[in-house]
Amino acid sequence: MNLDRFKDYDTEVRDLVLAFESQEEGHRFFDADQLEIIADYYLEVYDVEGMDAAVACGEQLFPDNSAIQLRRSHVWCLKGEYKKALNLLKRMEKNTPDDGDIYYAIANVYSATNDSRKAIDNYLHAVNNGVEPGIIYAAIGSEYLKLDAFDDAIHYFLKADKCQSNDEQVLRGLCIAWGALEEYDKALAFFQKLVDDEPYAQWGWYALGCIHAWMHHFDKAAECLEYAIAIDKTMLEAYLLLSPCYRHLDNTEKAVQTMRDALPYADDRAAILCVIGQIYNETGNYHAAVSYLHDSLKENPSDGATWSALGYSCDSMGLTQEAEGYMKRAVELDPDNDYLWLQLADFYMAHDDYRHACTILEGNCNDAILDFGFDVRLINCYQHMGRYNKMMHILRSLLQRYPTQQAEILEYCPGLANDIDAMNLLNSNNNQSTNP
Repeated sequence: MNLDRFKDYDTEVRDLVLAFESQEEGHRFFDADQLEIIADYYLEVYDVEGMDAAVACGEQLFPDNSAIQLRRSHVWCLKGEYKKALNLLKRMEKNTPDDGDIYYAIANVYSATNDSRKAIDNYLHAVNNGVEPGIIYAAIGSEYLKLDAFDDAIHYFLKADKCQSNDEQVLRGLCIAWGALEEYDKALAFFQKLVDDEPYAQWGWYALGCIHAWMHHFDKAAECLEYAIAIDKTMLEAYLLLSPCYRHLDNTEKAVQTMRDALPYADDRAAILCVIGQIYNETGNYHAAVSYLHDSLKENPSDGATWSALGYSCDSMGLTQEAEGYMKRAVELDPDNDYLWLQLADFYMAHDDYRHACTILEGNCNDAILDFGFDVRLINCYQHMGRYNKMMHILRSLLQRYPTQQAEILEYCPGLANDIDAMNLLNSNNNQSTNP
């Protein structure tokens, strides 16, 4: 019996859950409040089946209990059955139109289905009917973030902060919104005051570190993030931002050590090991990179990005055949990942195999999100293969979609600088884009 799962819960919760799990079918004797506690435990540990079972028990014993019904709607949301959840909540709303918890649950359904406007309307109904305002204002701020309405998001996050200081959702939301507006001075003033007033506010230090990092003050960012980790050594987000700060400060040793320190707190150890491998790739220590990437693949052998990174390591070490195999494995595992296809095409182009690169690019460009990346490489391939008409056709099409990207096109395709017709087209398009 695993009792470690209850280490953050009091004995009442532990005893209720264990009693619930030990009951035989048909012999469960719990009142409604106890079943709510049991269901909420399963929700917090994201055990959807456990929560479903607790709610089903509650429905049998207390079919008209609104708290149980609210949890049923939550189970359906967790299972992606949003229509069922909304229909149940709408029926409940008709019976008890002044219940703020119902409006809050309805808002959460709309939020989960990315209907932010309806979510906001129902959150406002919820706060007007007794739901704790700090929670509601933070939720509304998050919806405005989804809508890129950053000023409105800041307004509600600040209202939420007055209700519940040092809340993670609020501080992260403010950080994102001020960062998006590049209102760094406001952000620095707010978060600096917060940590001055509350020196152990780890999310305040984290947000302050984010703002400094976005301003390229990497030394100050690192200092703030180190404070955050000192306060809460389990804060994975701080490690993940601190490591690239050290990379920008050319301190590879600390960048790697930061990721190693993060490993005990990471649910996805494979991702952390892959990042360490990529750091070593960037610094040219390919043998170390290979070691960490292999460790990552032991944890998660199905990650295409890790296989591609391993291919890069091997290619850099002159192991061309192994590199090709690893990069092919990457796209087999994750065929919808444009980046992996582009990396495989780059591999072939680096080895002057434009025919293979061209086949890959042509076969994946139609549905590509990164259409610029595919087309600019096709131009390069067609030029090297002497397919002039196709090269010019793609170049015209690309300039129609990206009329101001002439410099980027030449960076990818330096050979165009020696082609009079291509340069005339690029220069003509540049004149049109600068003189509308």
